[in-house]
Amino acid sequence: MDIKELKERQAWTLDQKIDHSLGAIDQFYQRLDGKVYVSFSGGKDSTVLYWLARKIYPDIKAVFCNTGNEYPDIVRFVNETKIGGG
Repeated sequence: MDIKELKERQAWTLDQKIDHSLGAIDQFYQRLDGKVYVSFSGGKDSTVLYWLARKIYPDIKAVFCNTGNEYPDIVRFVNETKIGGG
């Protein structure tokens, strides 16, 4: 991506950005025959990615690795989030 394309994408509306993201998720999912997981840390970025992925693949699973360094609130949030699908 060059700087011109970056600036164009930055100017997209939120709906355009969401549509583009859903398309990228779908393309990746299809390419791997659905044998994918979402890496879920409980942070804002992985939470949004997981939410988007579940919009088109409600049963997609997520993986969380508790290294012991996570804040207790994050672990609590992850445990309250249905990361197993369904």
